[in-house]
Amino acid sequence: METLVATVLIVVVFMLSSMILNTVFLTSIKKDTQAVRVFLNEVKYRYIQNKIQAPYYESYGTWEVSVEEESEKNTKQVYIEAMNLETQKTVSLKFKGID
Repeated sequence: METLVATVLIVVVFMLSSMILNTVFLTSIKKDTQAVRVFLNEVKYRYIQNKIQAPYYESYGTWEVSVEEESEKNTKQVYIEAMNLETQKTVSLKFKGID
């Protein structure tokens, strides 16, 4: 009888720990923005090399990427923004444009 109780307790502990680890990993994956930041730098490079022009819109997985220009006091500011359609999280990049 004690063996059965100990086995059930061990199984329950392992199930709880695996559910907790699964939740932690899923949360860290959803919050990870490294891949989209690399893609934003690629879009910035393509903009600087005149491969794309603003306004520009593109999808990257679950992210919607947009490039927009704004002129401020004889300087051009370029805004690159990516918004996740599932989590509504936004990652942005701003730099001086080439005139």
